[in-house]
Amino acid sequence: DLGTYVVSGTSTDGNITVKKGTTGVVLVLDDLDLTSTTGATLSVNKEAEVKIIVSGNVTLTDAENPADETSEDADVADAYDGAALKAKDNSQVYITGDGTLNIEGEAKNGIKGGDDASVIIDGTTINVSAVNDGINVNYDLTILSGDVTIEAGDDAIHADHIVTIG
Repeated sequence: DLGTYVVSGTSTDGNITVKKGTTGVVLVLDDLDLTSTTGATLSVNKEAEVKIIVSGNVTLTDAENPADETSEDADVADAYDGAALKAKDNSQVYITGDGTLNIEGEAKNGIKGGDDASVIIDGTTINVSAVNDGINVNYDLTILSGDVTIEAGDDAIHADHIVTIG
């Protein structure tokens, strides 16, 4: 629901989800180490908007099984996100703060934006490591400022429509 939420600590199998259609949410990630084996570590569902403030050292790790993407079990395949931070269709994610955000895409991508999704990075340090694309957005990626370092098995940045830097 609408409001500001501060999340800190460590979890070896947890995730954060902003529900479909929710707006006005501020997530303060403060010295957080979060790993998920069952979907995106941080998921912003369809038509949701969230501002993420990074404080301290934050690590989001997607440790899903890559084979789940093509599983014959439809429920398993549908649940596969393939990204540590996933902005689903028509969502908006604004990332800022004076901390460091480490994104580990061990299953596929580091950051993934769906159809008509917008990902904005403004003034934070982001380190992305991914077995496929570091940042993959189907629509709009904007990097206004900050320090973004990407190590990827395929594309560092992949956008189907708009990339704005600076």
